[in-house]
Amino acid sequence: MTKKTFAIVGASLAGAHAAFQLRKDGFDGEILLIGDEAHLPYDRPPLSKAFLLGKAEEDALLLRQESDYGDAAITPILSTRIASIDRSARSLETTNGRSIAFDKLLICTGARARDLPFAPEAQANVHTLRSLDDAGRVRAELLPGRRIVVIGFGFIGAEVAAAAQELGCAVTLVEASEAPMQRVLGSEGASRYCGLHASRGIDIRLSTSVLQIREAPDGGKLVALSDGSELACDAVVYGIGSTPNCEFAQASGIQIANGIVVNAFCETSVEGIYAAGDVAARPTAYASGLVRLESWQNAYRQAVAAARSMLGHREAYDDIPWFWSDQYESKMQLAGLPGTHDQIVWHDQGEDDFSGTAFYFTQRRLIAVLGLNRPRDVRFGMEVVKAGGAVTPDDVRSEGFNIQKYMRR
Repeated sequence: MTKKTFAIVGASLAGAHAAFQLRKDGFDGEILLIGDEAHLPYDRPPLSKAFLLGKAEEDALLLRQESDYGDAAITPILSTRIASIDRSARSLETTNGRSIAFDKLLICTGARARDLPFAPEAQANVHTLRSLDDAGRVRAELLPGRRIVVIGFGFIGAEVAAAAQELGCAVTLVEASEAPMQRVLGSEGASRYCGLHASRGIDIRLSTSVLQIREAPDGGKLVALSDGSELACDAVVYGIGSTPNCEFAQASGIQIANGIVVNAFCETSVEGIYAAGDVAARPTAYASGLVRLESWQNAYRQAVAAARSMLGHREAYDDIPWFWSDQYESKMQLAGLPGTHDQIVWHDQGEDDFSGTAFYFTQRRLIAVLGLNRPRDVRFGMEVVKAGGAVTPDDVRSEGFNIQKYMRR
C-alpha cells in the first residue's frame, strides 16, 4: 500500500507541533512542513521580550533542532510560499512553480502585521515586529540614547516600548484610541497600563493618529501626528493589529471569515483540509460567533487537535483562551474572552498602583479573569470560568474574597 503524504503549510509553532504529534500518534507516511521563512520553526513570544533585550538568541528560540526533524522523518521545506491549492489534483502550487502533492493538508500560516494606513515617504528604519527577521532589525535600532516612536499601544507595541526603555532609548508611544486596549482592559485596566509605562518615562500620546512618516534632515524620521505636532526620532516600530495569511486558501474556495473557518475538529469547508493556530477562526463556548485567537496556548493545543483529527480521532477542541504579556518586571495574564462583558470588578491587595485582578461579568456570570501580577488568581479563575462562572460581582467585592474557594461550586 502506498503511504500517504500529509502536508503542513506554515513552519510555525502550530505547524511544528502538529507534525510531531502526527508521528507521536503513529502516522507512518510522509510529513512535509512547508514555510515561507528561511528559519526552522521558532518560538515567537520571546521576539518582543527576551530577544529584543539580548537575553535570547536564535538558537534558543528554535522549537526543535534540525536533527529532530530528521530523526522523526519530517521534511522541512523552507523559503517556500504557496500560491494556490489545486483541490481536484490534491496538490499545492508554489510561487516558484513547484507542485507538491498531498493526501491531507493542514494550514498553519498564522497572521502578518497589519500595514500602516499610508505608505511612509521614508521606509528605512520603519519596522514592524512579527518574525525573527523583523525582530533582528528592530533590535539593531534599540541602542542607548536613540529616539524610538512606537505606533500602537497593544501588547506588541507595549512590549517593544518596554524593551526599548530598558535598553536606554527615549520612547514615545502613539495610540489612536483614547486608552490602550480598552476593549479588553476597561478604563481602570487601561489607566493602570498607562501608569506603568509613564512611571518608566515613556511619553504616551493617546487619541492621536499618525498621518505620515518622512525623512528628517539629520537622517532620522519625522512622524506627523493628527494633533499637528511632529515627532523627531531615529526609528519607528508599529504594531496596529494583524491580518490572517489565508489568501491562497480563499482563492481555492475554502470558507473565510477573518481567517479560515474551521469546526471543533479543525476541519475547513473542504474535506481533507484542516487549519489551526492564528489563521483559524473557530466556534467556542466562550464567545458568540467565530473567534480567531493569537496566542501560544491556542496555537499549540489546536495544532495537536488538528493532527489527531487528520488521523481520524474526532475529539472536539475548545480550550479556554489564555494570553500573557511581560512588560518590565510586570506580567499580564488573561483567561477567557472578555469582549461581551457588561461589568468589570477589580480586586486589589493595595501593594502598588498596577497589580490587581479584574473579573469580567456578563449578566452576573463570570466570563474572564485578568491578572496584573496575579498568576494565582488567573489560574484559579480560569477553572471557575470553565466550570460556568459560579462567582458574582458581589462575591468579588466582599471582604476576604478568595477566588480559589469558588473552584468547585
